[in-house]
Amino acid sequence: MEELNMPIILNGKETAQKYNDNLKNSINELVQKGNRQPKLVVIQVGANPASSLYIRNKKRACERVGILFDHIIFDEDVKETKVVETIKELNKNNNVDGILVQLPLPKTINEDFVINTISPEKDADGFCPVTLGNVILNKSEIYPGTPKGIILLLKEYNVDVEGKNVVVIGRSNIVGKPISIMLTNMSATVTVCHSKTKNLKDITKNADILIVA
Repeated sequence: MEELNMPIILNGKETAQKYNDNLKNSINELVQKGNRQPKLVVIQVGANPASSLYIRNKKRACERVGILFDHIIFDEDVKETKVVETIKELNKNNNVDGILVQLPLPKTINEDFVINTISPEKDADGFCPVTLGNVILNKSEIYPGTPKGIILLLKEYNVDVEGKNVVVIGRSNIVGKPISIMLTNMSATVTVCHSKTKNLKDITKNADILIVA
């Protein structure tokens, strides 16, 4: 990539459409060869409006590319054991390829315990400890969605991160931490900034690549 004096913002909309088209074509080819459609199951506890919106968006995304979508809704007062039992049944279901538990969960349910119940092979969000451990070891076939999308976007723009100073703003388990690890595995020099970081302005000025996570 040529050196640029002015910063550029990478727009993911066109890249996302390209990958969606490729995925749709791949699924169509699989089905035409006699294979079943892949299937995602989303589990929701309660009726949080933001969670419901995210799930509707996930459903639309699945429909666009030909992935079957199931939505299991539990009342907010559901017992943790019921949710865990449901996940275990889905783990054993050979017609289910991905399982996703929509967060947040009610305070009466242990999020970590529930997420840990998902089989690593069906961990659609990429949040379970086995998945994240493999990400750290650079041996994972599954990655958290947003960090993986960032990597694909950088590759689409032919941005070589090796040896580059990358500043990641945010240290969440969902985006900030995974993307910093993934970039480190790609030989970038990564600085993670957060709410307690001093001289944030000076740090970001020296970044070759800035990721707001």
